[in-house]
Amino acid sequence: MVCSRFTLSKQIEIRSEEFPVFAKGTSVHGAKPFTVNESVGQPITLSNNVQCKEGDVVVADINGVVIVPKEHAERVLNKTKELSKMDENCMEELKKGTSFEEANKKHRTK
Repeated sequence: MVCSRFTLSKQIEIRSEEFPVFAKGTSVHGAKPFTVNESVGQPITLSNNVQCKEGDVVVADINGVVIVPKEHAERVLNKTKELSKMDENCMEELKKGTSFEEANKKHRTK
């Protein structure tokens, strides 16, 4: 994870390769003369005092970023699988014509 800015042209170039890039912002300056490696493997404090530490799981897309602390990763993964299965079951019910309320009542009772 890099806590920095990218030039807009670099973001476009990297994203065109379907490699997701998320940065604090954009800059008209290129990175080379201004970027200095401050540390490797050290925690990064993001906005709202959220910390990301080495080994944490980071999931990001255009809508946002989720940081799961390493010590919670397995529990979060298991819960995510459970919730995804509930979503699949609800979708199957909706395809059969079941109302949203009934599908949720049937598959999201936990």
